[in-house]
Amino acid sequence: MSEVSHRGALQGQGLRCTPARLRVLALLSASARHLSVPEACSRLGQAGKRLHATTVYRTLETFTAVGPGPTPGGAGHCVYGP
Repeated sequence: MSEVSHRGALQGQGLRCTPARLRVLALLSASARHLSVPEACSRLGQAGKRLHATTVYRTLETFTAVGPGPTPGGAGHCVYGP
C-alpha cells in the first residue's frame, strides 16, 4: 500500500492524515501478523520512524474505533492488525 492509498484509507474513515497515523498504518499494512504496542514501537524505531508508545497506543485505539477491534494476545497484550 502506498502513502497515497494510506491517506485515502484514513480520509475514507473520516480521520486526519497525521504523520503518526500514516506511519502506524504503513507498519500494520506491511506486517505479516498482528502486532502489540511494544512490537509496533520497536519496529517503528528500527525503521527510523520512532514514536512514543502513548502515541502508538492512541493511534491504534483510534483505528479500532472505526474498524475491527484488537485481538487478545499473550502476556496480557492486545495485538492489532491491518
